[in-house]
Amino acid sequence: MTDLIISKGSINYKEIPYIFSENKPIIFWDTCSLLYFNSIVDRRAYREYEWDLKLLDLIKSGDVYSTTSYIVYYEYNKHHTNLKNIDEERESDLKSIMQQYGKILGGQDEADLQKGIDTLHLSAHMESLVRLLWSNTYIIDEDVSFLQKAHNRVLAGMAPSSEKQQYKDCYIWETFLTLCDCLTNKGIAYL
Repeated sequence: MTDLIISKGSINYKEIPYIFSENKPIIFWDTCSLLYFNSIVDRRAYREYEWDLKLLDLIKSGDVYSTTSYIVYYEYNKHHTNLKNIDEERESDLKSIMQQYGKILGGQDEADLQKGIDTLHLSAHMESLVRLLWSNTYIIDEDVSFLQKAHNRVLAGMAPSSEKQQYKDCYIWETFLTLCDCLTNKGIAYL
């Protein structure tokens, strides 16, 4: 893994009641949700981007806790460089299209458009948002109890998704259920 994303810190599940002691909502991130967060530009969904920014502000301000499983953190870091490269490639494609429009317009319009292109750093902006999210997210450490429960789920065919029976999904789900067990009086969202 290169270019490692740094989290707020890792915690043992036994520390959950102490770390999340205040009565605040908690977001538990799944791998797909974090990848979805990262791909906001590709989806051309500005309203979702605004919502993500609001959520990020709530997390950054401490009004909402952010946490995930070690497996999610590991998987995200495993794919991070590739995601970054895709964002940079899409930004390059966008700049190229804009330059072609500038050439069609010509003259001062082309020069003005080129100034805009030169200031376009969308992939760097998205990277800073992703890093901000992770720097405010607690990672729940691996635990042998999660391994055993995930194993039992796989054997029993009780994965969280009926479409795919993956061990990783069971492990993440068991981490989430443990979080819920530790914090029975909190509002917890699984994203």
